[in-house]
Amino acid sequence: MLRNGLPQHASAAGRTLLPGGAFVTAMVLAMPGCRPNPSATAGASPAEIRFSDATQQAGVRWRHVNGAAGRLYMPELVGGGGGFVDVDGDGWLDVVLVNSGALPGFKGAPGRHGLFLNTGQGTFRDASSGAGLSGPTYGMGVAAGDYDGDGRVDLYLTGVNDGRLYRNLGRGRFRPESDRATRNSGHWGTSATWCDLNRDGRADLFVANYVKWRLATNLSCEVRGIRTNCGPVSYPPDYCTLLMNRGGGRFEDISQAAGFGRAPAKGLGVVAADADSDGHTDLLVACDLFPNLFFRNSGEGGFREVAVEHGFATNDRGLPRAGMGIDAQEEEPRRWSVWIGNLQEEGTAFFRQGAEGIFSDEAALAGLVPPTLRVLTFGAAGRDFDNDGYCDLALANGHIDMIADRTRKQEVRQQPLLFQRLRDGKFREVTAGAGEPFQARYLGRGLSWGDFDNDGDLDLLMIENNGPAHLWRNDTAPANQWIGFDCRLASGAPAIGARVEVAAGDRRRIQWVRGDGSYLNVNDFRALFGLGAAKGIQSVRVRWPDGREEEHGRLATGRYWALVPRAHPGRLRR
Repeated sequence: MLRNGLPQHASAAGRTLLPGGAFVTAMVLAMPGCRPNPSATAGASPAEIRFSDATQQAGVRWRHVNGAAGRLYMPELVGGGGGFVDVDGDGWLDVVLVNSGALPGFKGAPGRHGLFLNTGQGTFRDASSGAGLSGPTYGMGVAAGDYDGDGRVDLYLTGVNDGRLYRNLGRGRFRPESDRATRNSGHWGTSATWCDLNRDGRADLFVANYVKWRLATNLSCEVRGIRTNCGPVSYPPDYCTLLMNRGGGRFEDISQAAGFGRAPAKGLGVVAADADSDGHTDLLVACDLFPNLFFRNSGEGGFREVAVEHGFATNDRGLPRAGMGIDAQEEEPRRWSVWIGNLQEEGTAFFRQGAEGIFSDEAALAGLVPPTLRVLTFGAAGRDFDNDGYCDLALANGHIDMIADRTRKQEVRQQPLLFQRLRDGKFREVTAGAGEPFQARYLGRGLSWGDFDNDGDLDLLMIENNGPAHLWRNDTAPANQWIGFDCRLASGAPAIGARVEVAAGDRRRIQWVRGDGSYLNVNDFRALFGLGAAKGIQSVRVRWPDGREEEHGRLATGRYWALVPRAHPGRLRR
């Protein structure tokens, strides 16, 4: 069912009449659809992508605390998660930021999680103190999803040997839930995702776990006579956690029964995607100095790890890399592209799927390897930042070795990188002209995307380890058309797992409703499509999470449209 769209600069809330005469609040929310076109010429001149730093002007004043006190604990190196999510349901993206906290010996203030509510006027109100977000013990990342079906987006915060589920009570307030299964006790949780893995209409929770680490087993290493933190190679791998939502606020840990216990992992990034196009949500996990994982969903309650046979586990020489941030797009029907940020001197991976569903790393062919050899990448966003319909790439970088400048002659604080997709499918680095934020150096970790000002282009939120969060507004000249969709279930929950396909001109663009991807981050649920020079769209087809499909005809561009399934009329709960 279609609900009315709002003009680009209109208020973010409107009213819509559903069957039966019930009026409801209509929200406008975003995410990009993009696809390469190898047959097109590379000579076209795309618009210059530019960002500006809006952090201070917007009032996002917050700092990540890693709790380091010179004792060289491994967790102090990798934190810095957060992202964009509309927690109060007003149609404007808010900002959630996850602090880590104190480690033994730390003397300062441990910091707190951040919640900044979007005023709709280009600024944010700091609502951190009354939000009720008080754990886990040492925080890492965040995932968002409506686990209880009340129409409000709940939060799950990952942490070291601890995790915490928070129920959204409305108006920027949360309550920690007591189900012990959701604590992920004994695991170092990193990135997580909410997705309906058994198609029962309830959001399940998948958590990527890193290594088996405890304070008592922490090791310190030495490089050229200098003591430093030991890396993941010094610790055994863990396995990932799968919590099935049984309803009524109850979860069941079926990690072993689902087969995850047989697939050791050093997981840092995760994407839920139907990577084999069989209608069931699979899981792609980026692993650090360990083979990447591809958990194929059987649709019958089990998973099979198939990364090796699908060409996704390692590089083309059969060697694992230090995978961290990950993003994925169905750039062509039934063919996915996956970006993974890796260690310095390894280069960013760009896996593309062939006709038989097998991945191959085409980073070198696409021009991504030489420029990315000089950086260590955590956050990765394969998104359309200039609305031309092609996936660009933004990378948040920063070293993991705090003495790399002395031992490896590598920068610890590093410059983020921005690549623009050309119409021959290759990437061109445009960092130098991308604006002030891309000229500085950071200890970059999480990188989140979302249209926080509802102007139809994707902005960025980058979080530093033991440093501030940075809000970067997209100021790319609005030469290209766009259209966005906020797909929601009858409850008002984001329709995570819905597939949206737009026909515009001679191309079909695809986007999935999901908030995962990158590193420790949550991202805008909305499907935002850059249309390039197309004057409008011919149709939009939505495949809802339960498999049913609906199609709508021509819709006006330059605005967000709210969609709910026709088969579920009724009042949307807020």
